[in-house]
Amino acid sequence: MKKRLRKKKHLGEFAVYGVSFRANFVPGLGDAEFDDFINGLIGLVEIHGLQTGGGGSRESGWTGVIEPSPGQRVISQDVIDALSAWLGGESQVADFKISPPWDVWHGQDPFAGPPQ
Repeated sequence: MKKRLRKKKHLGEFAVYGVSFRANFVPGLGDAEFDDFINGLIGLVEIHGLQTGGGGSRESGWTGVIEPSPGQRVISQDVIDALSAWLGGESQVADFKISPPWDVWHGQDPFAGPPQ
């Protein structure tokens, strides 16, 4: 495949690697604490110049994907460590998991179920 098509399709040297994460909240989490978590996550993502998507609720927890900004291809281990430290330091979070980096365009989210 030609380089132009590999770039357009995010293949080979143009693949984009991000991480998935899951966070479960402490029981009885209030609206204000839930909002604080979301605002903190957005702040962390913005500080590191990343993009995120995901969602959840106080009851089901939060599942998301964090990927590099356009023009970047890989999230650094320093950023993954910062995410881990932030999640671990949040009083609203009971437990969390962070996936290893995976191809966000063509790979399968490690926390997603089997393809249907």
